[in-house]
Amino acid sequence: MKSLFIILLCWLISTPILLRSQSIIQSDSVKSVGHIENGLKSGSWVYYDSNTNNVKQVCVYQNGQLNGTCYLFENNVLTIKISFSSGIINGKVHFYSKEGDILAIYKYINGIRSEILYYIAGKDSPSRNHIYTPKDKVIY
Repeated sequence: MKSLFIILLCWLISTPILLRSQSIIQSDSVKSVGHIENGLKSGSWVYYDSNTNNVKQVCVYQNGQLNGTCYLFENNVLTIKISFSSGIINGKVHFYSKEGDILAIYKYINGIRSEILYYIAGKDSPSRNHIYTPKDKVIY
């Protein structure tokens, strides 16, 4: 919960409230709040579970593509932190347990895992398969 509060606080501080108009997009399972510029997502977007109002993810977009860090949550606990560049995973991906402990750190180059920097084997640990990518967990 502490990490969620810090991330949301940083997002609020870094987003000039008076300069951005917010858009709200609602589906059956997800509500998203962010800024649309020229018809494309831009800046920080927060995704909520429509039923519980729990934060599911916080991501940064540029010209409609993920570009920056994306934080994924389960029950308000940070589970994955992903670095994106132009819509492609590029950089480190951190995986966390339900208790908030680091399970693994993978390094990706142009969407392909190039290296496992840290790994703890366990039931919640991510796949070690070389083609595994957490991108399918991200809401667009």
